[in-house]
Amino acid sequence: MNIRNNKMSISKIFKCKPKELKEIKFKTPEGNEVDGYIAYTFNEFKGSIYTKLVNGEFNEQILRGFPKLHSFGESSPFYRGEIDFREKEDGTNIGFTALMDSDKTIVLETFPRNRRILTEKNRESPVIDDQFLDMLSTINTNKYHNFVQKYGGSIFFELFGSNNPHEINYSDVTDLDIRFLFGYDNNGHTYNNKILNDIEKYEKFKRPNKSFELEYIDKEKLIYHLEPTMDFIDRYISYIDDNLNDFLLSNKVNNPKEIYNSIKYIYDEINKNSLTKDNGYIGEGCVWTGFSKEDKNLTIQIKNKPSAIEELHSFPHGIPKIMIRKSLRTFTENIGNNYLYSRDKMIQWINADLKEDILDEKVDMPETQERIIEIVKEYCTKNTLKPNILAIVNTLISNNQEMTIEELMRKFAEIHPEHIQYSNKVYQYLSSIL
Repeated sequence: MNIRNNKMSISKIFKCKPKELKEIKFKTPEGNEVDGYIAYTFNEFKGSIYTKLVNGEFNEQILRGFPKLHSFGESSPFYRGEIDFREKEDGTNIGFTALMDSDKTIVLETFPRNRRILTEKNRESPVIDDQFLDMLSTINTNKYHNFVQKYGGSIFFELFGSNNPHEINYSDVTDLDIRFLFGYDNNGHTYNNKILNDIEKYEKFKRPNKSFELEYIDKEKLIYHLEPTMDFIDRYISYIDDNLNDFLLSNKVNNPKEIYNSIKYIYDEINKNSLTKDNGYIGEGCVWTGFSKEDKNLTIQIKNKPSAIEELHSFPHGIPKIMIRKSLRTFTENIGNNYLYSRDKMIQWINADLKEDILDEKVDMPETQERIIEIVKEYCTKNTLKPNILAIVNTLISNNQEMTIEELMRKFAEIHPEHIQYSNKVYQYLSSIL
């Protein structure tokens, strides 16, 4: 299978374009050679790895990247069925993934530390850095390593507490702790709620506390009471005043939007009270886990944050240029310059990247969009071919349609030695269209 067909096949697995696959080819510290691709796309496969060869032997594996936390409305509401509401802790995502050879021996180690597990930090980078490895070293993670060694796949956690400070005040909760969030089996299939619950029960993986449960009030009309769990009450009892207590006892919901708004209101009130009492926020919201309406075999997660936490990234005058340039840099480092001649695609990618962490409406603001267009135009103008050189290259392609990119590059150098200084840009252009 040649590389173009190979990338095409893999892109179908990851539901992305071939240009959004980055080839990885490296040797582990113990000398094991790995060949494959990592996906830089904004669907559920972002950061996932496909391995083709391990130590020169065909060994197809799919190692899923971090699951995407969807915003409400970004995806269709869940299929009617079990929805699990869990506390959203405010920390760092940590993943454990085992890459095995054909003999089921783990061959990929953490860089730069010597562990036989690939430990992930985020949805782009497959390797954790020393800061978080040092934090992990204070927690017994043997059972997590043993789990992926035994079953393969990927499992993901939240590392949180007062020793890993973010927006939420954990001074009265924990110094440092870890909670099991999600996982994929060795074929890249998502663990559903039943499997997550079984892992919690039998493997003793601590999960975030359940926040709410839906209790039927009227089955015919699908009216529920959004009932807080005892874990929720115990954690936030100091911040539940009489008005909020009345709401918790009496609220009724019958559709996903009402559930979302009720949870948002509850955490808003808790944070308002904690800000008055302790001068800080105490709750980051919760995460829904359930089946996708479009694909009942796909488990997805939706974040339900309070207003105060969302407003920490409010950007009343649009997202600043420095953040847009950072997103563009992420694009060029991971995707390369394959979209230099498709500015709309670059703009679409940057928009999706920003929406990973920032409210959609802030990204969609006219001020933000104007800055994105300006920065992309500036970058493309600097890095694309001048019109006269572009015309030469297009003529060359038209007259030599059977040639590979390498053959076209040699032809360009032979016919137009006076334009040799444009070789890098010519190569980028050919790679983007062929």
